[in-house]
Amino acid sequence: MPIELDREIGPYRIVSQIGRGGMATVYKAYQAPLDRFVALKVPHTDFQANPDFLSSFKRETRIIAKLDHPNIVPIYDVSEFEGTPFLVMRFVDGQTLREFLTKYKKPVRLATILMIMRAVTSALAYAHQKSVLHRDVKPSNILLGNDGNVYLMDFGLARIVAEADLTLSRDRVVGTPTYISPEQAKGEPLDERTDIYSLGVVLYELLTARVPFTGERPSVVVYHHISTPPPPPTKINADISPRIEQVVLKALAKDRKDRFANAMAMMQALQEAAAPEVKSAQPSAVSEVEPTVVGVSKEKLSPAEAFAKPTRQLWSPSGCLLGLSLLILVSELIFFFPAIRSELRNLLIALSSSGGQDSHSDLLRIILGTLSAYIATLSTHILLSKLRQRLPGVAFFFAVAFGVTLFIALTLGVLVLLLLNVL
Repeated sequence: MPIELDREIGPYRIVSQIGRGGMATVYKAYQAPLDRFVALKVPHTDFQANPDFLSSFKRETRIIAKLDHPNIVPIYDVSEFEGTPFLVMRFVDGQTLREFLTKYKKPVRLATILMIMRAVTSALAYAHQKSVLHRDVKPSNILLGNDGNVYLMDFGLARIVAEADLTLSRDRVVGTPTYISPEQAKGEPLDERTDIYSLGVVLYELLTARVPFTGERPSVVVYHHISTPPPPPTKINADISPRIEQVVLKALAKDRKDRFANAMAMMQALQEAAAPEVKSAQPSAVSEVEPTVVGVSKEKLSPAEAFAKPTRQLWSPSGCLLGLSLLILVSELIFFFPAIRSELRNLLIALSSSGGQDSHSDLLRIILGTLSAYIATLSTHILLSKLRQRLPGVAFFFAVAFGVTLFIALTLGVLVLLLLNVL
C-alpha cells in the first residue's frame, strides 16, 4: 500500500518514508494523542495477497511485542488500515548499520565493533531465551541510535512470511541471501544458531568491509553459503588477528554443531580474542538473561565518536617521508645540473666571499644522496604495506608491477638527462 505524506491513518499522520526493504516499507509518523513520533512498518502487497498472512502477522507480532529489552526496538501496536496490516514501533532517530557501512567503506574500528556486537548479542540472547528467533540478522536490521545505543529490530518478520508462504515463488528465499544460514537456505528446522551464523556474516563485514559471498543471482549466494568455505578474513584485512579470525570462522561453520552454542558464548569468545588489542575489551560476566544496556556505556563513546568516520591524519609518517624525499630530490637536482648550480653559486658568492663551494657541494651531494636512498626505501616499504592491506591478490601485484615500471622509467629519464648535461 503506497502511503502519501501527511495522510492520516487512524491516529497516525505520515511524516516521511524512512526506508524500504525486501519485506516492508517503514514510515515516520506522528501520533497526536500521545504527542510522539512512531515508526510504521507496512509489509509489501505481495505478502498481503496471502489470506493466511494477516492472521500469522497478528499472532507473531503479539509474541514479539512481549520482548522488553533496551537493545530491541519495541513494538507498540499491530493494526490494520483498509485491509493492510502494519506495525507501530518506537521511532529511533539514527541510521542503520547498512547506511553507516555504505558511507564508511572501510573495516570498522575494533572498539566500535565490540560495542555493536555487545548490543546485538545481548538482544539475541534475551530473545532466544524467550524462544524467539530473529531469522534475518543483517546490517539493515541493526540501528545505530543518535542516543548512543544500538538496537536490533524486525524480530520474527521472516518467520511470519515463512509460515504464510503458500503463494510465493519457490525461487524466493525467505530471509536475506547475503546473510542467510545454510540450514535456513535448505528449509531445515531452525534454532538460535541460525542467528549466530547471520551475525557471523555481519561480523565478517565489519572486519573486512565486504561480505564473504557475492553473486549475480541470489541462488548463487545461497549455494555458496551451503557449500563454499568463506575466504579467511585475514586474506582481506591483514590487521585482523588469528584469534579474532577463528571466532568469525567458528560462527560461520556450515554445520551448526560446530558454531557457538549461543550468542553470549560468541560475544565472550570475541572479547577474549580482542582483549590483547583493545585494553577496554575485557571479558565481562554478563548474565544471559540480564537486559542491560550494552551500547556505549562501557566504552564511554558518544554517537559521533562511535559511528562517525575517523578524520584523516594531516601529518602521517608516510606522508612526511615522501615529502622529505621530494625535498631532497629537488636539492639533488640543484647540485647535479650546471645551470641551476651556477646560479646558486653566484648567489652564494654574492652573499659571502669565502671559497670552496665545489668541495662543499660534492660533500653535500653525497649526504643528500645517502639520505634520499634511505628515506625512499622506507617510504616504499610503508607504501607497499598499505597497498597490501587495501588491494588483495592480483590487484596488489599489478600495483607493485606498475610502481616498479614507473620507477625504472623515471630512473632512465634521469640518466638520459645526466648524459646530456655532463658536469
